[in-house]
Amino acid sequence: MSDLSELPKSRREALAAGAARFFTGNPCKHGHLAYRYACGGACSACSDAVTLARYYRVKGTPEYKEARRAKAQRQRQQNPEQVAVWLADWKIRNAERRRQYRIDRRSLYAAHAAKRRAAELERTPVWADERQTQSMYEVAARMSRSFGIEMQVDHVVPLQGERVSGLHVHYNLQIIPALVNQKKSNRFEVTA
Repeated sequence: MSDLSELPKSRREALAAGAARFFTGNPCKHGHLAYRYACGGACSACSDAVTLARYYRVKGTPEYKEARRAKAQRQRQQNPEQVAVWLADWKIRNAERRRQYRIDRRSLYAAHAAKRRAAELERTPVWADERQTQSMYEVAARMSRSFGIEMQVDHVVPLQGERVSGLHVHYNLQIIPALVNQKKSNRFEVTA
């Protein structure tokens, strides 16, 4: 409520009127001049301060971070379509922010790209058909334009996998949606 003068003047009046808040016009014992909650009489500013203090005390703990991560993962698994829509919308709304992020971290992106190129060079045998490999990337670009969904070329067996490393050759490449590729990351799962 923007105008505190419209609120009941006492807790008793608020409870009688069924209102959730009241404003006495007097500061609380901590000096806050704010509305109070009818259910317990607590000052809203004091209540907010306690909530924030508890949040910041708990926020940095490993248990809190793990609980947040697990909750987010459950939500992504339960609503993949909604997450995709939200992500696309977020990317549009934050295009400038994302661009600035990449500019500010240009050296990190360059280092990552150099590492990736080195990995491809190490895992590209001399007998590899460069034309067929290049054509996979061209097809992915055409598919992205045609479907309106970003498609990426993925290594079936990752170049930098944890247990196994693949080659940078055309028969180790597949074209998949970017979201699927990012979710897959460097994992390789053997299917029976």
